[in-house]
Amino acid sequence: MLHGISLIMKTKTKYQDKMDTNTKTKDSFSNVAIDIKIKLSALWITIMFLFVYADLKTIYQTGTVDAIIKGEIIGMKIDQFFLLTSAILMSLPAIMIVLSVILKPKLNRIANIACAFLFIIVNTGTYFVPGKVWSYYIYFTFLEYLILAMILIFAWKWPKEKDSRQ
Repeated sequence: MLHGISLIMKTKTKYQDKMDTNTKTKDSFSNVAIDIKIKLSALWITIMFLFVYADLKTIYQTGTVDAIIKGEIIGMKIDQFFLLTSAILMSLPAIMIVLSVILKPKLNRIANIACAFLFIIVNTGTYFVPGKVWSYYIYFTFLEYLILAMILIFAWKWPKEKDSRQ
């Protein structure tokens, strides 16, 4: 009888074998695969924070508040057109946070590549506006380029769907 019990205890089901292969040692960490849509959305969230913090820091530059009160910033007149254009431009990353999650892969990929490329152009253009470029701004722009490059790479290398017929 003891032999029968030990035989039963040594016999494992397929499910138990699979569980054993997933068992981690106490020193290993779990690494869950993150969907590309979530990665892209998180990167757009990061871009939003970087844009906001860089713009807020700009207010602390000497003369910025006086220029804003006079209706001009970095050589541009603050008017309806300026405010609407900047609102549209700065709303794109917020919209991309949602679109990165809900769009179908093909359109999602195109939208992410197009928006990331647009913001690389916009960031590059900011270096040609009049005035001194401060070191904090260079730092933020470097981080923005890094995140935008990640968006481009992830979107460009979007994982292909495996053919279920094979």
